Amino acid sequence: MLRSIARSIPIIVIALIAGELIWNNTLVASGRAVTATDLAIETVRQQNEYLAQQVASASALTTIAVEASASGFIKPTTKQFVMMSSGDLPVALVQSQP
Repeated sequence: MLRSIARSIPIIVIALIAGELIWNNTLVASGRAVTATDLAIETVRQQNEYLAQQVASASALTTIAVEASASGFIKPTTKQFVMMSSGDLPVALVQSQP
């Protein structure tokens, strides 16, 4: 009985070593997947930050003024008014009769 246990010890040790190697390999593969996911998240975060800066820059008044000038818009040299008849006023501006 003792001899059979003594004979099985090397087999048990080899099985445990093989199990540990497989388990470590699984952990390494999982670590690589987590690292790749973290890198992808950081890349998307940086792209979002860059795009937010682009939106802020594009909506700045100086950028809009430059684009308007490039499109042919000019600053008016005289003041111009558009007169509307009283029937064409919006509802909010029409005064009610008491």
